[in-house]
Amino acid sequence: MSDEETFSAEEAAKLIIHCQNVEQARYLIEHAAILGPIHDVLTEQGAQERSDNALMLRYREATGRKMFLDDFRRYLDWFREVGLWSRN
Repeated sequence: MSDEETFSAEEAAKLIIHCQNVEQARYLIEHAAILGPIHDVLTEQGAQERSDNALMLRYREATGRKMFLDDFRRYLDWFREVGLWSRN
């Protein structure tokens, strides 16, 4: 996924449904280019058993983008907050 690509309208709509307020929806829209590939990584088989660091490395491998672990964790927190991801 290139920097210009974001969620498709259908993918964004599915995620916006889970947003509990306008701020969460705005966050999704503003960060769609990053949240889309992270969502892809989080929905891979075995993702719930991986550490935050392993997930971030998988994101880097999939996109070629580097990200600090603290920044990556903020995005994971967003997915947890809207109920789209959690660890077993």
